[in-house]
Amino acid sequence: MKEPATILSQMYDFLLYLVPQLSKFPRDHKFMLGDRTQVLAHDILDDLISAYYTRMSNEKVEALRKANLKLERLRYCIRLSHDLKLFSDE
Repeated sequence: MKEPATILSQMYDFLLYLVPQLSKFPRDHKFMLGDRTQVLAHDILDDLISAYYTRMSNEKVEALRKANLKLERLRYCIRLSHDLKLFSDE
């Protein structure tokens, strides 16, 4: 039986999708909105990895809180990119 996907593998898969999409952004959006979106996504993965490997519950909660805040910022970046029609339909 296949093991269910963890949040780490799901975030990694999301990055696999996101990075090529961001590279297709027009030049006037690639270096501000595209870079900011990619950095946020990588930072979220970093925070999730920290939470996954942390034993102390208060440190784990703090790492997850940081990831959650960055995830909300990422949602707004993706929403803006979508509203500006920067994502391809491929």
